[in-house]
Amino acid sequence: MAGTGTGMVVDHEPPDGYAKARALVDSAMNERQVGLGGALDRVCTAVTAELDLSGAAVHLMDENGHQGVAAASGTTGREWGEVAFTAGEGPCFDAWRTRLPVLVPDLATEAARWPGYASGLLGRSIGCVLAAPLSVGAVGFGVLDGYGPARRSVDAEARGMLTAFARVATEMLLDGRGVDGSGAVELSATLDHRVEIHQAQGMVMVALQVTLVESLVRMRAHAFAADVPLLALARDVIAGRKDPREWLS
Repeated sequence: MAGTGTGMVVDHEPPDGYAKARALVDSAMNERQVGLGGALDRVCTAVTAELDLSGAAVHLMDENGHQGVAAASGTTGREWGEVAFTAGEGPCFDAWRTRLPVLVPDLATEAARWPGYASGLLGRSIGCVLAAPLSVGAVGFGVLDGYGPARRSVDAEARGMLTAFARVATEMLLDGRGVDGSGAVELSATLDHRVEIHQAQGMVMVALQVTLVESLVRMRAHAFAADVPLLALARDVIAGRKDPREWLS
């Protein structure tokens, strides 16, 4: 292990709890959760219960960055997951980059490392984040995030189970199906709102005559300052309720 403090990156193979994790995901099955999206929701539900967390989310990521929250343990879990996309930073980005779990038992002590992200979650009473990459070797698909209260203990068993649940989620993404054997289901519907963000990003770029990258930076800054989800801000821009020239100078 790289260290024993907060925010450490785990660089050894944790205890294997794969069989238990798979069984817990199977037992969390809900008739309303179908297809790949529903199966990943069940992973989030199961890891939340097993590790006594407040919630969990699955992020999809690629070489272009964060693509969206594909699944969550519930509405609040999804909201916590969206904080990373709005802030453009957080443990999930580090786990994605290193392909190693990043464990943050006390987010308050790591606030300087991810200031926007930490502020967003600490304000929602979340002070512990456990991030495990969804990857096979050097090939990555996303990150499984778990959220809990601050200063919680993260022992070897908890690290092992987090990684085991991440393995289950990775297999689901590779198979393109849920644990119930349902047919392949694309997650495009889950991520459709990214199109709206990209559309608003282009409108901000034109309005302010900045680069596409800079327009997203400014959108994130305004969303953070206004304490609103990036998607809500994007929809306001598209609908004409927000004029970028008035608040993104």
